[in-house]
This record gives sequence, structure tokens and C-alpha cells, in this order.
Amino acid sequence: MNTPSLTSHVVVVDITPDTGRMVIVTLSGGSLSTTEVHRFEHHSDRHSTHSVNHLVTEIIAGLRIVNLELSSAKATVSISARGGDYVCLTPQRDIVSASTYPVQPGKVTCNPRDFFTLTGVQPAPTATAFRLHAHLNSNPEDRSRIDAVLSIPDYIVYQLTGVMGWSRSILSGTGLTQPGSKHWSPEVFKALGIPQHCVGEPSPDMTVVGPVTVPGLDNFTVVRGGADNNACAVHGLGLVDGEAFISFDADSLVGCITDGPQLGDTAFAAHFSNDNCTDGHTRLQKVLPGLRLLEHCCAVFADQGRTSDVAILTAQAAQHYDPGITIDITTPGISNYPEHIARLLRHHGVDRLGESCDDPALIMRVVIASLARAHATTVANLEQTIQKRITSIRLIGAGAQNTLLCKLTAQACGIPVAAGPRDATPFGSALAQLELRGHDRDALLDIERARTVRTVYTPS
Repeated sequence: MNTPSLTSHVVVVDITPDTGRMVIVTLSGGSLSTTEVHRFEHHSDRHSTHSVNHLVTEIIAGLRIVNLELSSAKATVSISARGGDYVCLTPQRDIVSASTYPVQPGKVTCNPRDFFTLTGVQPAPTATAFRLHAHLNSNPEDRSRIDAVLSIPDYIVYQLTGVMGWSRSILSGTGLTQPGSKHWSPEVFKALGIPQHCVGEPSPDMTVVGPVTVPGLDNFTVVRGGADNNACAVHGLGLVDGEAFISFDADSLVGCITDGPQLGDTAFAAHFSNDNCTDGHTRLQKVLPGLRLLEHCCAVFADQGRTSDVAILTAQAAQHYDPGITIDITTPGISNYPEHIARLLRHHGVDRLGESCDDPALIMRVVIASLARAHATTVANLEQTIQKRITSIRLIGAGAQNTLLCKLTAQACGIPVAAGPRDATPFGSALAQLELRGHDRDALLDIERARTVRTVYTPS
């Protein structure tokens, strides 16, 4: 077992909706340092072949920059992205089609409960299964052309190493595997008319893929350090029994770690999915609206010529009186949340108290309180599903910087909320890579805790 006194370099490739970035994480002398060396945009469209190839080109360029930074020292590399996106290849390994950002949704065409039993995840139009089903129905000639379907990280790994694989940590997002993603689900392939010959055996994470075969980059070894962004982020938290997580960015993912999939009626009714962890455990989690709900409200305010900055309005909301009103943020069909909330406030007579019901700060307060209430409901459903008490929450992502959200979540849940870090994916990927190289997980987590600022909010 290596000790933290040895110097090791790892490279994290983190692909998000609009950008990609490459970060060097170095462990030396018992300390960790991070350096972002390359950032690039990747705006895709419905013809995403160019976007996918652009990702590969930029990552190769970034590895050359890393070589300059590290004087060509040996390093491992791991790539993560969002689940659900995919690339279809011919036998000659040309791209037939690629489905990436923005989401090209399919249509859920199955019984939701049966799908949950077969896959462990809730049916969603953004899953690979339904997007690929829709593509093949619209382009039936592609059925004979497609020889392989890969996630975005696995396609990039293939381009760097020539090794084809299917990383388990991202496969639950496909909706094509059995619970836990150790095996594919033949029933789903058959029901959706997707040829199963286009996938191979699922590949466990925290394994070595092989050296980069691009000329001049053979000092890099590609590893599977978590192919899903959120799996990486959660891996780096070092959660213990009784801790839940809230990963709050565009969406808010609320969940906990379990030893295996939860497939009972309670989990299904609460809309939980069993997504995969980097280390083989299960992320039992629910997807809620997150930052995109706040941004939606701000877009409405901007159209009205009013204050529309999330940070400013959140600060004003924190000083605003609490009307004690929340909405169910999971209710479908609400196209204008500020208008909906203003009507609700008038219905409850808030305007008779001398308050303007369409005040952006007041509306923002209601939205954030509603997010906190949704967090609390989901945590309570987690407890019911796993039959264990949740005693604390780790809140990461953009929401970690929203003091009002953290305070109201702690208040609504009735348990402490530890906020931070804002950006958890790089360390989670680096942790997996360093563990794979023989470094002690607990020692690495201790180092990270010592250098990470976290704010703890307790219910009043």
C-alpha cells in the first residue's frame, strides 16, 4: 500500500453540459494540489458528430498541455460526463449518430413499474434506451449500420487507447441494464427493438484500461475512475452510514449510498432510481429541480425588466419576511413559476399584509423554501425506503454557496447540513485513481477534509 508521502499525478477530464476541463491533481508530501490546465467549450446540436470529435481533439490537446506542466511524468487519466448520452459506431468505427447536449429526448414506451423492476431506475425520456429507440424508429436504416453503442466517456477512452468498454458507473443512466449494471437487460433491448449485439460486457470501474496510443502521449495510462460526473462527486465525499447527499446544480440529486439496489414498492413510489457508484455500491437517489428552477424565475424577471441575478435575489430573499408558503416543485405543467406563486400569495392574502405578491425577492424566497421542503420530503422517503435514520446531509454543487438554501434545508430536514465543496467531481475522480494506484482511501479523505472549507448549518 502506497503512502501519501509519495508523489503521484492524476488527470481528471470532466465534461459538463457546455464545457470540458482538465485538472491535474498531485499528491505529494502528504498534501493534495489541483491545477486546471485546459478548459474548452463544446456546443453541440442535433447533428452531434462534430461535437463528439471536438471533445476528443480538445482532450488530446489538453494532454499535451499536461505533459508540458509535468515534464512528461507518468500519470493516469479518467474521463467523466453525464449519463444517457451516447455514440453509435459502424463496424469500421465511424460514427453513425451521437446523442449529446442539448438533450434529444425519446418517449417512454413501457410500463413504469415493470421498467423499474427490470432496470432499477425510473423510466425517463433522457435515458439512452428511449433516445436510441426513438432514433432507430426514425432512422430504421441505421439498425443494420450500428455495431457498437458507447457512452461519451467510453467513446473517448476508445479513441485514446483503442480499447472498447462499457463503464458500469454510467450504465444505469442508459436504462438498458439490470439493477446494479453487472449485466444488460435482454427484456428491455427486446421490448424497445434495440439490437443487443451493439454492447459488450459491462466493465467495472476502478480498473486500468491501458496506455494512451496517441503519439507522444504514451506516458499516460487511462483508467476507469468513474465515468459519471455525479458518481465521481459522491465517491469523493466519504459518506458514512446515516449520511445523505444533495448534489445541487441544474438538477438537485438527493440520495444516499446503499449496498445494493432497492426495488420495492416504497422506492418506486418515491421515484427513486438505483444509480451506480464508482466503487460498486448503489446511489439511491431522486432527481428534483435545482438551479434551473431559480434560473427560470430569473429569466421571467429579466423579461419584465426587473432584477434577475440569482445571487442578488437570493441575498434579498434571505432578508425578506417568510410568508410560510411553499409549492410542490415536482408538479408538472407549470410554465411560469413567478406567476403561479404570485397567484398563490394573493390567494393566501399576502397582499393584504402590505406585501407585493410579485416582488422577485419574495417569490425567490418561496422557491427556495419549496426546494428545501422537497429535499426534506425526499430525505424522509429515503429513511422509509432503507429503514434507517438519516442523521446528516452533505450538500455539494452550486447549492453549497446558497446560504439561504442550506439554512432552509437544514430547518426543513431537522438535521445538520454540511455545505461544500462547490465542485466535488475532480477530487472524486482523483480519489478513485489514487486508490487504484495503491494509496490509502482514508488517508486521502483526511487530507481532503483538512483542505476543504465546509460550513455546517444546524436546524434552529
